[in-house]
Amino acid sequence: MSFMFNAADEPEEKREFDTPPEGEYEVIITEIELKDTKKGNGKGIPLTLTIVGDSPYANRKFWEYWLYEHPSETAQNIGRQMLKRVCLAVGKPEIENLEELCYLPFKVYLKVKKEEWDGEMREKNFISYVVDTNNPPPQPVQRVIPKGDLEPDVPQDDDLPF
Repeated sequence: MSFMFNAADEPEEKREFDTPPEGEYEVIITEIELKDTKKGNGKGIPLTLTIVGDSPYANRKFWEYWLYEHPSETAQNIGRQMLKRVCLAVGKPEIENLEELCYLPFKVYLKVKKEEWDGEMREKNFISYVVDTNNPPPQPVQRVIPKGDLEPDVPQDDDLPF
């Protein structure tokens, strides 16, 4: 049986990926490590994350970089807070190895920013915050005022035209 394939006969694949829009997504960490920063004055955590679950953007990857040790206390605190939130979200408040966080689903709120890359402006996702499913944010409370307790010039519900 012979086999013949000519790549030139195949149409060019157009690979364009829309950046997932701002919103809440379930993700997993697929790669994570602790590395020296480029300047050598600290340590950072590069991560590869993948969107999972029932999303049209499932299997889409995005990347983050969190500072773990840095001369700037503010930068270091931001990175450590993100790590803390992920650890709590996946139910691992104590870890001995960053890889313990891999392949455990958690929810994040992604935002979109524009960055220059290879001379072009491109959209990029970044984690705005980790969604704390154990302690969801409080829901807005609808004020309830019993009838008759309102000022006379404020219309009662029965007086509204809709």
